[in-house]
Amino acid sequence: MPWPQLFDVAHPGWSAVAAKYGIDAIPTQFVIDRQGIVRRVSQGYEQGDALEVEVNKLLAQK
Repeated sequence: MPWPQLFDVAHPGWSAVAAKYGIDAIPTQFVIDRQGIVRRVSQGYEQGDALEVEVNKLLAQK
C-alpha cells in the first residue's frame, strides 16, 4: 500500500493513536491539504470517484 500504515504487532487491536483520533473503522482515510488542514475524513470503502476528485482538486491548488 503506497500510504502510511499504523499497526503495532506488540499491541494488537486498536492503538492509542487510533483511539486519540477517533478511528473506529478500517479503512479510515484523511485528506490533508498543503496547509495541514484536514479536508476530508471517510471511513469504509467509498463508491465512485469522489475521493479521487477531491485529492486532484487539492493537488491542483498552489
